[in-house]
Parts: sequence; C-alpha cells; structure tokens
Amino acid sequence: MAPRRVLFLTNSDYGQSNVVLATAHAMLQDAPEVEVHIASQIGLEKSILQLNAPNEPTPIFHLINGLTHSKAVMRPHNPGSKTYNLPPGFLNTTRSLRGLVSIMHPWLPTEWTDIYRDIQRIYEEVQPDVTVIDAMLSPALSFDRHASINWVSLVPNVLKDFALPMQPRLQVLWKYPIFCSGIPFPIPWYLVPLNIWYNLVVGFAIFTEKISGRIQAAIDEELGPDIKIMTMYDMGLTSAPEEGLKILVSNSRDIDFPLEIIPKYTIPCGPILRSAAPIATVDSELATWLHRRPTILVNLGTHMHYTLEKARELAYAFRIFLGRVTASGRGVEYQILWKMPRLLTEEDDPDNTKFTGRWLEFTEILGSEIEKDHARILHWLTAEPKSIMESGDIVCSVSHGGANSFHEALCAAVPQVALPGWADCYDYACRAELNGVGKWANKKAKGAWERNEVAESLEEVIIGPKAAEYQQTAKAVAKRHPENEGRGRAAREILALGK
Repeated sequence: MAPRRVLFLTNSDYGQSNVVLATAHAMLQDAPEVEVHIASQIGLEKSILQLNAPNEPTPIFHLINGLTHSKAVMRPHNPGSKTYNLPPGFLNTTRSLRGLVSIMHPWLPTEWTDIYRDIQRIYEEVQPDVTVIDAMLSPALSFDRHASINWVSLVPNVLKDFALPMQPRLQVLWKYPIFCSGIPFPIPWYLVPLNIWYNLVVGFAIFTEKISGRIQAAIDEELGPDIKIMTMYDMGLTSAPEEGLKILVSNSRDIDFPLEIIPKYTIPCGPILRSAAPIATVDSELATWLHRRPTILVNLGTHMHYTLEKARELAYAFRIFLGRVTASGRGVEYQILWKMPRLLTEEDDPDNTKFTGRWLEFTEILGSEIEKDHARILHWLTAEPKSIMESGDIVCSVSHGGANSFHEALCAAVPQVALPGWADCYDYACRAELNGVGKWANKKAKGAWERNEVAESLEEVIIGPKAAEYQQTAKAVAKRHPENEGRGRAAREILALGK
C-alpha cells in the first residue's frame, strides 16, 4: 500500500509558514511512513531541510513561482504597504482598515492565475490524500474549492479572527476591539462608537472593492468561468463557509478573548510552535551567560529596525527600571539580551555589529551594563528566541506582541511586556493582560514607546508587588499548554482526514 501523502500549500513568509513547518515536523515524528510534501515560494526550502535530523524523513519541497504574500503586499502600488504599520488613531486606523482588501488580494491578476496553474500542476504531480492550505494563499483556496478535493486550512490565526461574526447581539460591533485599532478590552463606553465606525469601514471596503473583480475577470479569461476566487473572507468572516470546512487555529479558547460561540468549523489546536534545539547545543557560551543572572529578552520581531531615536527611548526605559531595581534593595542584578537590527544611514558604520559615531548616544545610556557584560546588544541571535526562553533564565520577554512571540513566551512560562506596533499585535498585547501573564506597555504611545510607560510595566512585571502573581500565572498557563501540544494536535487532525 502506498504511503499516505499530505500536501501543504503555503506562503513562504515566516508568519504563515511557521505553523506548517511545526506541523509537518510533528507529523513525520509521529507517522514517519507518511509522505509529506510542502509547496511554497522561494525561501522556504532551507527551513524544510533543517526540520529533521539527517537520518530522519524530510518533507519534499515543490516550488511555487511568484512573489510571496508579504512581498506582493509591500510593493509601492499596494495601499497595504503604506498603512499596515501606521500608529492607531481615527484617520490612520480608517486608512489601515480600508487597506485590508489590498492585503487580502496582493497579487496582480496575471500573477494570481500563474500561481493557480503552479498549484494545480503540483497537486496533479503529488496526488495527495489530504491537502493543507494557508488561508492567505488565495489561489490555493480557490483551486481546492473548485477541484472538490479533501482539504483543510491550517492558520497561525486565532479563534477570535473567525468567531466574531457569529457572536450574539452584534457583539462584534460593541464588545470586541477591531483588528488594527489599538482599542483596549473591555472597550470603554466612550470608544464603542469608534469601534462601530471601524467595523463599518471594513464592511464598506469589502463590499465596494474592485480588486477581486479584476482577478475574477482574468480567471474567466485564462482559466475558465467555472473557477471562482476564494479568500479568507469566505471562511466565515463575511459569508457563511462552505459545508465541511475545517480550520485548524493556533490557540485555545482559554487563552483567547472570552467568546460565547465557537464556530463548529474551527478546531483550536493550542499554540502551534516549532520545536527548537536546547540553547546549550546551539550556543553554549550564550547558555552560560544567561545562567549568570536573571535575564530580560528583548526581541521586537523581524520587521522592526531601530532608528537611533527609538533605540535611545527604549534604552532609557531600561535605565529607569534598573535604577528602580537598585533603589528597591532587592540585591538582585538583571541582565539584558537585546536583539537590535538597526536602520543605518549613510553616515553610520556599515558594520552592524559596531556602535560608533552617533550611535554612541545609545550605548552611553547603558554604558556600565555593556562594559560589565550585563547587557548584550546584538544584530542577530544565534539561537531561536524559543530556545532562549526555554532555558529557564528569562524573567521577562519584551516583544512586539506578534502571534509567535506571544505563544512562545506563553508556553515557556515567561511573563511578557508587549510593545505592539501594527496590525494584530494590539490584540496579543490585550491577551497578555487578559491571561494575567503580562502588560501592554505602550497604551499611551501606541505604535512607538515612551520610556516611563515602559519602565513602569517592566517594574510591575519583574519586581513589583504583583511580580510573583505574574510568574505563577505564567507557569499555570504553560502547564496547560506544553510547547508540543499544538503541532501534535494539528498533525493528528490532518492525518485523520487522510484515512
């Protein structure tokens, strides 16, 4: 009997492909007889080859030609490239929400049809028993619906993303903060009209957009009128999903916003995370350094490149916090591991490992800590942030509130300080507070940060009267959600469909 074949179709962007790599790894660990195929754009093959040990089965890679979703979005002509990271406010958020349509449809019509043909070709070559789709890969969704094949969607998204339209009493309008808005939860009464306005903006943008019409015209001409475009909107967001749809989401009900109704087509798997090698096997010197004293990990995501002004403001926040540690008389010294890719100008040293010239204004703020090797400011981390947090030496994760950063800290029992700067990051900052595992540290300075606001959050989470409570809650949540839970559940759900 031929081995069962599973085909994953995904964008190669890290935020989308991460759950695919995690699930494929778990699948091959639990069922090595399964033939796993991953189709994606250029850039993912190296990560696929690194999934398993040399003598273990590895997924078979297939190249999808064309731009990744994020590269298509970030082209100058796409409105989404100019709005996704605007600091929230009435005008900016309205612009951001209007730009969501161009993020859902980032490819030009001819690019879309070329990707569709590639996906069709790969499917016919592989002949999988079950196909797993990235919801942001619209040509794949459209192909699978048209071909009436056995498929499931695997997403890094959470329950809230799919459940809001189903909540009773129009709660989507007045109870839950809309994506991109930076509105807190629970929504204060005086911000309810604003939240309603933002929802109306999204509805208007979706029902008046013309991009999908242009793509559909190209589909009709090049592929045939019986093929209809499908996007994530058709997965229960703006219209009823098709019968039999299953969406594997990367969280659980207990760690999301409180929801009265969970759609029957969503399967909460828990956080879907990639396994990471122990820090001692990846960077033994760093492991030794981490173990010297309690460490604060600062990692604001792959999209953050620091200007000197932003770097200085955050450094001053740590300067204030460390001063309060000393004043408290606790007798504990903390150290800082800070991933800092910088936005360099022509006047700067092109060597991003050196802090010279005007960047001395930054290093002098934490000068004594840097000299004593109590603070390491690095362009790149040799080990995965997940490995670092699983060392047991991290007392606080300072992140941008991205889905992966939030869930990795959650499963590692590390309290969090979130500095969201765009899109869904504001929701994850809310989740940190809702779950009692951290603080949203830029509520006032949304989209950026202010030294005193950040210092107060660091103090509360690490040394304040509630610090022990944050630590205990983080441990309790992590106990409910071991780091291998999500990828294992997702793999089992997919394999069950292939039987």
